[in-house]
Amino acid sequence: LGCELVLGDVSDLRLPRPAFGITKPPPPAQEASGKGEADEADDTMATIRFEGGPSIRTPLVVGADGANSFVARKAGIRSVSHKYGQRAVTCTVRTEVTGLGGHGTAFQRFLPTGPIALLPVKGGFSNIVWSTTVPEARRLEGLDATGFAQAVNEAFHSAGEGGGGAAGDGGGAGGHGGAFERPPAVEEVAGTSQKSFPLRMKHAFTYCQRGVVLVGDAAHSIHPLAGQGVNIGFGDVEALVETLEEALWAGQNYSDPLTLEKYSQRRRRANGAMIGTLDAVKAVYQSQFAPLVAARNLGMGLLNAAGPLKDLVVGYASSNASASKLF
Repeated sequence: LGCELVLGDVSDLRLPRPAFGITKPPPPAQEASGKGEADEADDTMATIRFEGGPSIRTPLVVGADGANSFVARKAGIRSVSHKYGQRAVTCTVRTEVTGLGGHGTAFQRFLPTGPIALLPVKGGFSNIVWSTTVPEARRLEGLDATGFAQAVNEAFHSAGEGGGGAAGDGGGAGGHGGAFERPPAVEEVAGTSQKSFPLRMKHAFTYCQRGVVLVGDAAHSIHPLAGQGVNIGFGDVEALVETLEEALWAGQNYSDPLTLEKYSQRRRRANGAMIGTLDAVKAVYQSQFAPLVAARNLGMGLLNAAGPLKDLVVGYASSNASASKLF
């Protein structure tokens, strides 16, 4: 919801009953217990209540509250999902400074157990997202700061079959046909020690109901491969703003289900294509079948050498806000 920082934790959310849509029956707690609540539940306004007393009434609630969305549950919006059987180990690390302000390239290497990514922040700091098996994730969580840094360096720099890859802002693989840039060495974990969380795919059957709309992880969760989760979330926001602006300029009710369904269909199509693509890439890189390994490494080498094609792929991946125009 995003308003908790100002008004405190949300204690309850009452939404207008949908006239149609893919929903579950309203939970008992949402059924009106008296005339006053019945009037409130049946009108066109949603009510957000906060611990401590204050409440907000609004024609539209935007659920941007993450993968375990409270808003989606209250709206009864169903999702399809499956587990990847992996966990993602994440933390912030300090890397060697390779230039003024540190490196600016994102690196990813595909290991037999899953991909590891080094994502630059600033000033010699980067974030690690390491997708791996559950036992390996538990082992990595148990390492101290130095031991984890050593494990990351071994994952990126050790010889052997990994099918490495990099993409960035113009250096290394981000150049036009140049060789892959070598990732900077990780020196230590900075701040909070590494933690892990389970990975799963989730995609809502619809992104809207009467008086409510979902964006970002509240509507979809994907594998962190290629770091597309935040990009498709930005795409959701851009498409929703465009949809609401069009409705307002046309004098329409921007919270009407027919208006919101335009956004839902547009983003479900684009995001579904991205989810399917990433699941296919994950399957290809998870396989250790020798001919497939050789073919994918050849394909990555050709892609890296083909400047215009590579620029197109990187541009699409880094600006998924416009992806709906392609699907």
